[in-house]
Amino acid sequence: MPHNSTILRSMETAVRRARGRSNMSAAVLACAVMAMAAVRPHAAQMPASREGAESPQAAVAAMRQAADTNDWRAAFALMLPSARHEMARPIVESVVMMVALADPASPFAERWSPAERAERTHAARQAVAALTRAWTPYGLETIVGAPPMAESTAAAIDRALRAADVPALMHDTMLVFDGMAPALGVPAADRPRVPPIGAVTGYVVRGDRATAREGATPVDFARVAGRWYLAPPPAK
Repeated sequence: MPHNSTILRSMETAVRRARGRSNMSAAVLACAVMAMAAVRPHAAQMPASREGAESPQAAVAAMRQAADTNDWRAAFALMLPSARHEMARPIVESVVMMVALADPASPFAERWSPAERAERTHAARQAVAALTRAWTPYGLETIVGAPPMAESTAAAIDRALRAADVPALMHDTMLVFDGMAPALGVPAADRPRVPPIGAVTGYVVRGDRATAREGATPVDFARVAGRWYLAPPPAK
């Protein structure tokens, strides 16, 4: 779905900047991650009646509100449930990469003095522990600190996401990301936000599928259990 792709591009902009800053302060990173994990509780699962919308038009209006408030949980709750794990995977992979960049043993890290390396190693371990606590409710604890590019890591992420409450996971993950961003040197303007959606017109409903257009870009919807969701285009 075009709007889903826009959300990914928003995230990837911040990720590219983060990956270019491997000399971050691990101590600051650890404090930020621990603060987010400690003071923000695990997000409660959103009732099914609050997911999706009553119509395609209502789904667009709700997505617009999610963008205005940068509410990632609400945004993912408006996406077709069967497609959410595909949208969430690159975000989770990016956070795993950021943790790897914070580890002084990472090949990305610069060379530090023995004393500084010991301090940063301790801080990185604290960050791993904090993120592990935040991700345990979603079955993702085993991938924190795992090699970010390994096939086994990708497979573990995929298995966990297929079973996870993805809107709640995205809510908690974005809180952690926001805590990391200052240490990564990512300016506020470059941090990921739910992207705005423009004027959508030309709605056509055919059974449980609907289409519309955002300017020249097609937008697809699907109805599941009486609720409408933004959806990938139907398979041909």
